[in-house]
Amino acid sequence: MNNRATFTLEEGTFNYLKQVGDNNKSAYVNHLLLQEKKRLLKKAILQANPTIK
Repeated sequence: MNNRATFTLEEGTFNYLKQVGDNNKSAYVNHLLLQEKKRLLKKAILQANPTIK
């Protein structure tokens, strides 16, 4: 399922996205958001289980 969102980026941020996102900026943003979601989940698991390294 695809969903659309509209948001505003600062000029420098948008220029960076155009540079690194190449022809598929949506895929790049989706990848970044998924990485952040995984990072936060890992952090929450580690905080809830201090014996895990």
